[in-house]
Amino acid sequence: MIVIVFASVINFILAGYELILPFASFAFSKNAYAFFLTAESVGGLLGAVASNLIRKELSSKYLFWIIAVAGLPLAVMSLLYQVSHWLFGPIICITLFNFCVSVFNIQFMTYIQTNADMTYIGRVFSIVFTAAIIFVPLGSFFFQFVMDVKDSVDYLWLGGLLTFVAGLASVIYSLNQRRAE
Repeated sequence: MIVIVFASVINFILAGYELILPFASFAFSKNAYAFFLTAESVGGLLGAVASNLIRKELSSKYLFWIIAVAGLPLAVMSLLYQVSHWLFGPIICITLFNFCVSVFNIQFMTYIQTNADMTYIGRVFSIVFTAAIIFVPLGSFFFQFVMDVKDSVDYLWLGGLLTFVAGLASVIYSLNQRRAE
């Protein structure tokens, strides 16, 4: 259950990322959005290939760790650009971010398939996709009021929020595991 709630919260936060990404040309440089879309594709493809090479014994903590790592390049990209005013750093950050998100999505679906009872697998996937459908518009609605879509610092906040939520989920999961023992 905690993994499904975690994935729903992550979808909520990623809605903020999807909201500000089209305005990257205002926050960074003229052609940033086009470069970022290309970087997203490359990161997604590399993540899909790498996901096949990752160990098959998954744990919830591993999924939390993937998102924590995904938040770091997103948080750093704004700072890299403000220091250097060179778009290559943020492009690499977007690639790494989408690499991690791709690995998370594939590993999350694999985790659900391997850990859910086969008699309930359809219901579990229905819950996962319903939560995703509900939380993405809510996230977009929320983040439109919280963020200035043309400010690169929003990437820092979103990356930090992803890392924080992943850390919090890991702590909650560990506490629940200790109580169960």
